[in-house]
Amino acid sequence: MAEQTISDHSGEHHPEIPTRRYLLIGLALALLTGVEIAIAESGIIAPPASIILLTVLSVAKLVLVAMYYMHLYGDNPILVAIFLIPVPFVLLIIGALLLEFDAFRAVFGL
Repeated sequence: MAEQTISDHSGEHHPEIPTRRYLLIGLALALLTGVEIAIAESGIIAPPASIILLTVLSVAKLVLVAMYYMHLYGDNPILVAIFLIPVPFVLLIIGALLLEFDAFRAVFGL
């Protein structure tokens, strides 16, 4: 009987992702980071819009990292849901903390 290794995952099969795709995703992450730095440092976009845009870009990077580098792409949908369901709650908690410390009010003029 063959010895089962940790990488076998109890017989589950994950789709092979070519190295080229990993490199493209790494390039996309680097470009998104560059865009984030440009938005934050340039001041061309007003603060309320820049904060929203930076949040959207951060969520896009989170999705890329989670799906490919954490191998959720092609994984069991239940495991993907377990990872993704808490994300809106985390965003709500961050928003509540910003309100609590007046950072949100200062930026959005509330």
